[in-house]
Amino acid sequence: MFFLTQTKTRMEQYFYGVCSLEAERIKALTKLKDEEREEALRLAWEEAERQKLEAIRLAEEALTKELNRKHALDKEKGIADALRIARVRFLFIILS
Repeated sequence: MFFLTQTKTRMEQYFYGVCSLEAERIKALTKLKDEEREEALRLAWEEAERQKLEAIRLAEEALTKELNRKHALDKEKGIADALRIARVRFLFIILS
């Protein structure tokens, strides 16, 4: 009887040890998975930030080009108006 009791106790200890080791293994794998997930999220966030900054830079470039084009157009219109007025005055002076 003692042998059966002792064997049962040893088996319980063995299974408890296996379960304990398995629980520790699961805990370690879970921690590793969480760390990998956090790293992936951090990398995704950094990529999103980089893409956002690139989009802002491209928008600024486009806006600058548009404003420069509009400024050049306004400048050309101003010059054209000044030349038209000068021509009218010149013709007025010659014809008078």
